[in-house]
Amino acid sequence: MSEPKSSDRILLVVAHPDDEWLSCSGYLQRAVLNGAQLKIIVVTLGEWSAAYSYLDSGRLKSFFASLGAKRAKETLSALKLVGGIKENTIFCGFPSGNLHLLFKKNWAEPVFVNYLKSDKVIFDFVKEPGVAFSGKELSRILRHSILDFEPTAIITHGIIDTHKDHRTIYWLVKDYLGELENKIKTYFFLVHYRGFSFSSKNSLNHKLSPPKRFIGSGFLWYSFELNKQEQKIKNKGMLKYKTQLKNPYLNILLRSFCKGNELFYQEKQ
Repeated sequence: MSEPKSSDRILLVVAHPDDEWLSCSGYLQRAVLNGAQLKIIVVTLGEWSAAYSYLDSGRLKSFFASLGAKRAKETLSALKLVGGIKENTIFCGFPSGNLHLLFKKNWAEPVFVNYLKSDKVIFDFVKEPGVAFSGKELSRILRHSILDFEPTAIITHGIIDTHKDHRTIYWLVKDYLGELENKIKTYFFLVHYRGFSFSSKNSLNHKLSPPKRFIGSGFLWYSFELNKQEQKIKNKGMLKYKTQLKNPYLNILLRSFCKGNELFYQEKQ
């Protein structure tokens, strides 16, 4: 992975709070140190998860709203450790676990999300409070953000990720980049794939490596090596995501990304 330069304008687009940290917080640290311009877009607040699905009755909207607000604060708390990024972070407040519906049957007509009892954004601290839960509106927000920032590089989720929200973000970004004829350098990262981050010991002395089935199959893989200080800050920042660390599985998953490198790939043209 090439070293970020002062002339770079790097846009990171992620589905949930914590995706930005476990995927490339070391790279973000180096980018800030080298004087690059950064912007982060967090599409959902991760307020829904399978762990809380039993509460999805619509009677506990306040629970999910509170959880989303907490997760946003956790992201800002972690990014504060990097410096210069917190102020350039945008939250959209779209419904987690439902993004695939926006890209498919709810492109034009908003989807009513039962656990939030709403078909529009309910959070007041996001980019556009009250905007409808439709693919068209989310696409518009992403496009305007890209146009306003004029990035030289975009980092986002990859198509091989098994999480539906992650794959939806891939397609939304990819759709817009196709109109630009791929003039912006784009890197993708992987979070959810069977055995990916668990493939080596959870130690800073070990490194992430590509899943074997995706080596040499249309992808160019890049490893970004972290120095000791970057590793230390990444590990410290991961502890800020307390809502996630309460879940035993997610605790292991998040910590498993604290290794000696971060992994990205590009799609072969």
